Amino acid sequence: MKHGVICVIIVGLLSFSISYGQYFQKETIGLTLYDLQTNGSMQNRFWIHEDGTRAAVWTMGFDYQNQFQSDRGTGYNYFDGTNWMDYPTERIEDGRTGWPSYAPLGINGEIIVTHMAAYGVLDTGLIISTRDQKGEGDWIFSNITGPPGNEDIIWPRMITNGPSNQNVHVLAVTSPSGIPYQGQYSALLYYLSTDAGQSWDIEHYLFPELNSNFYVDIPGDMYNWANPLGDTIAFVIGNKLTDLILMKSFDNGSTWQKTVVWEHPIPFCTSSTITWDSIYCCDGSSSLALDSQGNAHLVFGIDILWYAGGWFWPDPPDGLAYWNETMPSFNGSAYALHPDSLMESGNLVGWSQDINNNGQLDYISYPARYGAAGISNMPSLVCQYDNLYLAYSSITETYDNGIWDFRHIWFRRSTDNGETWGEFYDINGGLIGGFEENVFPSLSVNGDHLGLIFQQDPDPGLAVNGVQHPYIENQIKYVNLDDYVFSPTRVDEIIQVSHFNVFPNPTSKNLFVSGDFYPHDVIKVFDVSGKLHLKHRINRQRNESLLDINNFSSGMFLVKITTKDKVITKKVIIEN
Repeated sequence: MKHGVICVIIVGLLSFSISYGQYFQKETIGLTLYDLQTNGSMQNRFWIHEDGTRAAVWTMGFDYQNQFQSDRGTGYNYFDGTNWMDYPTERIEDGRTGWPSYAPLGINGEIIVTHMAAYGVLDTGLIISTRDQKGEGDWIFSNITGPPGNEDIIWPRMITNGPSNQNVHVLAVTSPSGIPYQGQYSALLYYLSTDAGQSWDIEHYLFPELNSNFYVDIPGDMYNWANPLGDTIAFVIGNKLTDLILMKSFDNGSTWQKTVVWEHPIPFCTSSTITWDSIYCCDGSSSLALDSQGNAHLVFGIDILWYAGGWFWPDPPDGLAYWNETMPSFNGSAYALHPDSLMESGNLVGWSQDINNNGQLDYISYPARYGAAGISNMPSLVCQYDNLYLAYSSITETYDNGIWDFRHIWFRRSTDNGETWGEFYDINGGLIGGFEENVFPSLSVNGDHLGLIFQQDPDPGLAVNGVQHPYIENQIKYVNLDDYVFSPTRVDEIIQVSHFNVFPNPTSKNLFVSGDFYPHDVIKVFDVSGKLHLKHRINRQRNESLLDINNFSSGMFLVKITTKDKVITKKVIIEN
């Protein structure tokens, strides 16, 4: 059994501690001058295969002097279990593409789906790239076009499932610059192939629950698949002008169930109907994961909707919200998704950190430079053994270039299927990578393996926007997070979890903490602000420690033990 410093952290409603000093080894696996990876949610760009090999894709381009950036396409790299390949210098497709989704295909193959839209010059829908052997061989190309009159479909999301990953599921929207499709300029369509993309069993399917009877449009990039669980598949939709929606199928896409996670206060909301002072809503970035029972877990960024013609809200809100299917839906009020409301209900799981511990966030600017405008957004959520892993991008104080604050990638995890969440890890803390812009994270987990890719930019903002900074070299970074996986194959972790408890619960005066404590282990007690109230050192090996909590206020608290290898959390109610 591994041992280290043990901390018991008790905080009202919300627990947090920050790992600033932790160093994460990062490896560059690709380059790009084209620096926009999504306008909202990040699709699956990174995959860890069963054999431990890994593949990463991104939108890549270098011809920035061409107004159409004609060399834009899919950047691809592959890890064979020992090394990553050389950086790619050419896209895998023959023509201009963007927005790749990646998944395994067949026994040992792979598939990528991208779109071919180009600055208003729309081509013929989606490109499907496949090959039988991942990491090697020639790609085989085919395509999907939309329905007659709306052939140009864009911003795809794709997953695979079934025996040998033969089922291919694709979401895409009709081009908003085309003609309306069944009353919507941007209609979400579903496609299903059960033979690895050779033919399509379902084409151009417009969900009745998402048509023009319910929504003006379904904006592109504002939807995301969960990794499938058998025949259970699910995706989420959400942005400023629609409900926050979970769509789920238990029969591989034959029938669907709609859950409105948050109902927009104004039906058929458009910019012309916004006349109120503020509504807190989904910012368009969301990520979805299924646990071992098929329950959906959702994390999404928060934004505020305002009427620009009459008034203006200068600062975007900060916060990532969490919801799962065991919870009730959020009420449809304008403030149900306010960060304070989410914190009070225990549904706030990500936010910008107080690095200098002065009780406030010291930003130089509040830039809304990406499609999703929140201070903390771009979530990537995955689940393994009912443990949840979350990465997101957040503006991070004390790191700036004198004009803009930099974003860092932050990482957090839950070892109890979302009941409680552990400490915050700053993937980019320190001098190396700290003073660069870190965005667009994509996580993948498989067995004992966990990893992350993201884009690192020397300057904050996007060159693609044309005004924030000139085109400069961006690096696609990879981080191995295997050491942060909680796995049943690690016996020492099971022993530690089973031997850690707090009692009585509820309690009033004394709290017993039982576990395998060893000499020099330390028990610490913090309040909600992170202030240390109690520090107790174990002087001899024992199985129980008594904490005096007479001075604690009443409420729900989290008892948290942090060792060298993991974070363990228990809930306790104190009634003083």
